[in-house]
Amino acid sequence: MSSNLLQVDFPRLKSDVEALAAIGRADDQGIYRMAFSEGDMQARSWLQERIVQAGLELYQDGAANLFGRLAWDPDKPSVMVGSHIDTVPGAGHLDGALGVLCGLEALRSMKEQGISLKRPLELVAFSDEEGRFSGMFGSQALCGDISPQWIHAARDLSGM
Repeated sequence: MSSNLLQVDFPRLKSDVEALAAIGRADDQGIYRMAFSEGDMQARSWLQERIVQAGLELYQDGAANLFGRLAWDPDKPSVMVGSHIDTVPGAGHLDGALGVLCGLEALRSMKEQGISLKRPLELVAFSDEEGRFSGMFGSQALCGDISPQWIHAARDLSGM
């Protein structure tokens, strides 16, 4: 298909939302996927599998941000969509995750439908946006605002 009208698969998107929401869910107490916790690591693995299944190029940077790339060309500026999949303790199921999953569905649908792009597209799931190690770690790192000294001095909320 060469049309630039995107058709997304809403049942697939809903299924992804439900599957990700099940990871780290506590009985009637919300979702617990604090950055780099067991739940977050399971969610990151789940997302990596979805990126690969979608036929996107999987990439992880030094700050543990996850990327799914479509029509990647390092010589062109890319358009980035996404958010984060880590949570605060007892979070709802859509915060952050919806931005990542809608981005995944958009890129996946574009690839499936053969929609031509003028620029590369990147899905991003930023690491530690919710504050285990001060918040917005992944996005700050991507912008070049995290120094090696900061990383060595970083402690989570419990002092680790």
